[in-house]
Amino acid sequence: MKKFWKVSANAVLAAALVSSVALVTPAQAATVSQDFSQVQVDTKLKNNVLTNISAMSAYITTGEDGLLRIDQNAVNIVGKETFEVYERGVASLNKAISTEDIKIANGTLVVDKSQLTIPSGSQISPAAYGSFYWWGYALTLTQQESANLAYNLTQSGTVMAAAAAISGLIPTPPTKLVQAIAYAVSLGVGLLANKINFENKGNGVTLNIHYVGFINVTSNP
Repeated sequence: MKKFWKVSANAVLAAALVSSVALVTPAQAATVSQDFSQVQVDTKLKNNVLTNISAMSAYITTGEDGLLRIDQNAVNIVGKETFEVYERGVASLNKAISTEDIKIANGTLVVDKSQLTIPSGSQISPAAYGSFYWWGYALTLTQQESANLAYNLTQSGTVMAAAAAISGLIPTPPTKLVQAIAYAVSLGVGLLANKINFENKGNGVTLNIHYVGFINVTSNP
């Protein structure tokens, strides 16, 4: 029997920051080396998350209370760290569902476009895999990450998993941003995949996720 977790909306995504120094002591050098290793792990994690969207689709379902459930057995398929990103993404989606910013109908995410707004006091700051801006969030992907995301988006039944993956990669995303992600993804994952493939010219793409409900895909220089 599958075991499902109801995910807490308070889960957060930790971001790694690396300090740049001109002269370092041996102890400082060791710290910088550890931080650099963490960045490498995080980069690999992001790719694993995007690669497993299709696989995770079977493990994210809707409960009787209308909230999303994530099957713990997915840990055996994608690994603990990747699972935890999806867990955070599902928590963010459930928070938006609880506030009725997102609804679930016929097994998919539904958002009222008229409710999409830019929240007051939007932050402008860097994060683990991208940056917050007043208009939304820019998620930067490498060439391989872009290709993996595009491929997985073309597989059937990936809307909820894709929304969970993207939301989970953003540290403590505002509910209005999660709502925008759900809306943009629900419009058509195939359309988003085509945009990514068209703009991926060898250096990857950036997903510019706007609070008003669309994802502008741009080529990385």
